[in-house]
Amino acid sequence: MSKRKLVVIGGGAAGFFCAVNAAAFNPELEIIIIEKTTKLLSKVKVSGGGRCNVTHYCLSIAEMAKNYPRGENFVKKTFHQFFTNDTINWFGKRGVQLKTERDGRMFPVTNSSQTIIDCLMTEINKCEIKILMNREVKQLVIGNRQWCLTFADSLNILSDYVCVASGGFAKSAQFAWLKDLGHTIEEPVPSLFTFNIPEDLIKNLMGISVESALVKIMGTKRNAVWGYIHYGDKYEAENRELAARLIKAIASVTTLENRGVLLDSTTGRNDYRCKTTGKRGFYSLDENINTAPYRVLLEIGDNTVSREILLDPVSRKKMGEAIKLELAAWLSERKN
Repeated sequence: MSKRKLVVIGGGAAGFFCAVNAAAFNPELEIIIIEKTTKLLSKVKVSGGGRCNVTHYCLSIAEMAKNYPRGENFVKKTFHQFFTNDTINWFGKRGVQLKTERDGRMFPVTNSSQTIIDCLMTEINKCEIKILMNREVKQLVIGNRQWCLTFADSLNILSDYVCVASGGFAKSAQFAWLKDLGHTIEEPVPSLFTFNIPEDLIKNLMGISVESALVKIMGTKRNAVWGYIHYGDKYEAENRELAARLIKAIASVTTLENRGVLLDSTTGRNDYRCKTTGKRGFYSLDENINTAPYRVLLEIGDNTVSREILLDPVSRKKMGEAIKLELAAWLSERKN
């Protein structure tokens, strides 16, 4: 009697993980991975700036699910089957140790995505899973209790089971072969994308992640207000909340755009000094310099409109009153 067959469409992380686990659950299955390009695990290779952020250290399913606003309920069910601790254990059993960075991202201790690729390829070879490259699925139909996959070159494969792990497409028309099966496809929207830069000036920054970031295009000016807090202070969370409330109050009485709260931990910005006396300024954000428990820095944009707002006495009065009211409310809440 011939083996039952599983075809996995997609040679990425999801496809590989499905294939090796299916083989573990049912060693009698014949498993084939179909990949439409000439590259396997290509996104794994470049993820995390080449380090591969495998998962995020969060042991609460409810908390983790909040990071998926368009599919929170769906991922909750999935997480109950396989969650962060399962991922850590799965790789650990195969000799891949993961480390947790300050922002919660987890990487292999080698800091190389090749470690993850080698692990998955080892499992594929161990399970004797076949891989077919340059095979783009154009049609998927079922008949006589078997699936028939037809490729762009008109060749086809029969299979008892099919797993679609093809990832996303830029246009909904590319999902036609799934729509023909009766599935409803949500219109794709941009998620993660890259900047094409002609030079390698920031290549070494690949893989670095920050909670709040501000991007400025050279030659442009900003008409905005944002807050700065010092990273790692004892009262960082409280300072973040205070800064967010104050800049929101300022934006509500001006035409300044609310640009959010940024982390400010560089010596040059925290070591403010008076030009006349040389003494450190009272508004330094570093708790080693400024002993006040709550410290935020509010900054207003650098274009002509922003300057006019700052020079206008009416605008200054509005901003001052808005800051005092919000600060008083915040302090009152803390006392209660």
